[in-house]
Amino acid sequence: MSFPQIDRRRLLRHSLVVFGLLGGLGWGVYELSGPAYEWAQKAPQTMRRLERKLREFKKPVQTMSKATVVLARLTAPSAATTAMAPRSSSCPRFATGAAEGVAAMPLTARDRR
Repeated sequence: MSFPQIDRRRLLRHSLVVFGLLGGLGWGVYELSGPAYEWAQKAPQTMRRLERKLREFKKPVQTMSKATVVLARLTAPSAATTAMAPRSSSCPRFATGAAEGVAAMPLTARDRR
């Protein structure tokens, strides 16, 4: 069994492409290592700042969630009412979820006082 002849020009071209791609990849990693290092050094400070901002945003959301739960309880039919008065067939399908729709409405700033 004999091995085929190696085309040296073709081998050289392909080698140049492979080494060029590897060199470009290495150069890119080297160039990005500086900014990545700086970002890693600033990350704890940035995360603390982000946490403070999110905490300020979370307070009104929690208040609205609590108000939604209370409103849902107030508008939900009691077990006794449901047992005494079954839902009428004349009630439109879209009106059956009215309590959930009202409970999901956001409160205005005036209502929060």
